[in-house]
Amino acid sequence: MKKSLFLLILTISFTNLEAQQEEYTAYLENAMNAINKWDTEHFQTNFKYFVTALDRDNITPETLTDKNFNLFSDCLYYGIAGYLLTPEELKINIIDFLNYDIENRPENMTLLGNLYLMGAGVSKDFEKARYWLEKADNLNNARAAYLLGNLYAFGQGVSRDYAKAREYYQKATDSGNLTGAVFLAMSYLNGDTFGLSKNVKKAIQIYKMALGFENALEYEKVSVMYNLGLVYQNKLSDKKEAEKWFQKACDIGYGFGADLSCGELKKSTK
Repeated sequence: MKKSLFLLILTISFTNLEAQQEEYTAYLENAMNAINKWDTEHFQTNFKYFVTALDRDNITPETLTDKNFNLFSDCLYYGIAGYLLTPEELKINIIDFLNYDIENRPENMTLLGNLYLMGAGVSKDFEKARYWLEKADNLNNARAAYLLGNLYAFGQGVSRDYAKAREYYQKATDSGNLTGAVFLAMSYLNGDTFGLSKNVKKAIQIYKMALGFENALEYEKVSVMYNLGLVYQNKLSDKKEAEKWFQKACDIGYGFGADLSCGELKKSTK
């Protein structure tokens, strides 16, 4: 009888935990779907529901499933990098979560490095940022390569080195990181300003290639479409091609960062 009761309690506990994890998955997937469309309101709502649930259920990093832990890391990366949330808004100790099994999680090394880079939730520390980003880059994390490119491009804790920045942007691009590709393209658009080779056609090739990256979010691709429009408009004086790419961005309708309406985009090509 006692054994049967124990098994019943164990089954109920397992079922409840499984239901909790499914609830977390729903919140996190909704948050990522929202960020994909740059729907900031629904991203913040779903992510905060998730954090509230963690606090309610006294969840620690060890008790999250790998799927939910990885979704959580992605939400943090895009949410903090896009200034959609701050670590101070969270009810959990974000550093404890990021440090959990960190030696096997390059994406969390990258996020921790980015927090030190931004001074978000921790004191700004370029040395620590570089340490974690280089560790992640050594494990072939594409986001880390892109952020290291920024470190050298802006001289954050290192001597400014545009050639080295381009190398990191190229590495990120080769691994399918769209943001790295955008910065790589920009380095070819404005290379002469920074002592690098300038090649507008190569920049266009990079932008178009980036549109095919499978892991890129939809709003990121819209940003590329918008940038392509600007290249054709400002660098090549090709109004027809510029309008085509602006229209592609408008047809999707979100995410390209300039907050321009479709009508305003059309006016910009006249």
